[in-house]
Amino acid sequence: MMIIFAAIFTITLVMGALTVDVGLWLSERRAVAKAADLAALAGAQNLPDNDQLAIDNAKEWAELNGFEHDPEGSGVEVSVDLFCSNTLKHGVAGIICENTSSPDPSPCEVGDNCDSIRVTITKPGQHIFSSFFSSFFGMGEIKEGSAAMAALTFEAIANDVVIIIDRSGSMTTNYAGVPPRTRLYWAKEAARELVDGIAGGPGHSTLGDSYVEVITFGGGTADRVIAFSDDADDVRDAINGITNPLSQTDTYIAPGMTMATDDLHDHTHIGSHRVVVLLSDGRNWATGDPTSGTHCDATHQRRANTVAAIDGLLDEADAVHTIGIGDDATCGPAHDEYCPWNSCDPQELDRDLLVAIVGDSQGAYWNVKDASDLPGTFQIIAWEIAGQALTQ
Repeated sequence: MMIIFAAIFTITLVMGALTVDVGLWLSERRAVAKAADLAALAGAQNLPDNDQLAIDNAKEWAELNGFEHDPEGSGVEVSVDLFCSNTLKHGVAGIICENTSSPDPSPCEVGDNCDSIRVTITKPGQHIFSSFFSSFFGMGEIKEGSAAMAALTFEAIANDVVIIIDRSGSMTTNYAGVPPRTRLYWAKEAARELVDGIAGGPGHSTLGDSYVEVITFGGGTADRVIAFSDDADDVRDAINGITNPLSQTDTYIAPGMTMATDDLHDHTHIGSHRVVVLLSDGRNWATGDPTSGTHCDATHQRRANTVAAIDGLLDEADAVHTIGIGDDATCGPAHDEYCPWNSCDPQELDRDLLVAIVGDSQGAYWNVKDASDLPGTFQIIAWEIAGQALTQ
């Protein structure tokens, strides 16, 4: 009888220990999995803008949930890996990474605007049975671990972009950079930079689902250099083909804006992000008007017509960017004030007009004092356009 009792007691004790240890083991697994999930989600909040902050926040949240990386002490190991998992056709430098293994995630480095993060937590597990029974039965420890992946889902909206370039005489009579180049030269370089940004890089020959049109204005008219095209090489070639105007060619911005408005209206591309980028190095000015003072009727009429064209343009475009080349604050006693709207000097920037053209759109006014800085400015604008065309 005693033998039977002893056997039953031993079995009951073992089963109780096993139940407790398995329960602890399952509880630990749940805790590790939960911590990994929370850490991954916390890190993902900072993607793709700040990869390093994503890693730091993931580790911090793992620690807040009881799992600090301490392999030599507690034995807990927390590892954080970054990936690129979007299915976009091209990444955009400074905006989102390019997944080279699509549709599978590809490894991603800090600084590459990664869109996915994986947090792996492992720790020494509980003994199966108690420590006494573990050693008695020769059972060792098991490792408890969990990995969680958090990814941002991006969709790229197609862009319809109109580039409007000032082709007045002053664009070829002012020089900048080393060696010195004309403003029109730098404007063409910048326009190509913008096309490269939309295409996903200079090596891409197509614009994907996006379209670009190029317009120039000068001498009272506007010219369509190339109508909306999704062929990046064709657009680049068209930009290269823009020729220098005569030195006396005057400035009239309204025709370029009106052409862009009409072309955007007629270009049926449902759901696209519609952008206008307008560049000028002076103000509306009509040949024959004085170049000083404030009495220049034909010039003022051109400005009034440009103001009248703003609402139509803003109705068609989601974002309008205007770029003024040259110092926009050269007036006043100290030559550090913005010039008045009614000035007749064609060399002065009409900052008020360029700001008004932007309106309340998603674009911005950019003042570029040195024309050689135009390509860098247009690269930033390309990033802005790409960022606005990404949706989560």
